[in-house]
Amino acid sequence: MKKQIKYPSLISRLFATTLDLSLLCIILHPIMNLVSKYLFKLIFLDFFIKYESAQENFSSIMQITQMPEFLPYATNKSFIIYSILVLLINILIMAGYFIGFWIYISATPGKFMMSTKIVDAVTFEKPTNRQFIKRFFFSFFFFVGIWFIQFTKQRQALHDKMSGTLVIKK
Repeated sequence: MKKQIKYPSLISRLFATTLDLSLLCIILHPIMNLVSKYLFKLIFLDFFIKYESAQENFSSIMQITQMPEFLPYATNKSFIIYSILVLLINILIMAGYFIGFWIYISATPGKFMMSTKIVDAVTFEKPTNRQFIKRFFFSFFFFVGIWFIQFTKQRQALHDKMSGTLVIKK
């Protein structure tokens, strides 16, 4: 007898995503504080040396950015580079979280708590690493793509459709 496949509802998928993003915020916050602090000090080292500014803690760094002398530094390409690097590091950590959990247990902690997992849409087996990577990048359209669940037979979000995956109940 063939096992009947059950698909999770929009609400349970949203709840699982909320759990994952909450956990990710707890993980990312201290890491990104350290990364951005050291990256800021590295990129604007010439300013700190020129003005012999103290840079021991985060509040002293924030005070330095309030100085009128810092304005030319904030408006040049160094600040854009700093912002892009912080964003890329943030995305890499998020990719490690999501893709790592998907590869090892076919679910994130939120999906695991909701008793769901990710499978290949055709074979119902574990998806390939390439599918997981595609799924991650198409997840950036989450707020639009999640509504596809309401209108597809297999309750696939846009990132599921684009990567050839499904989320099913265990």
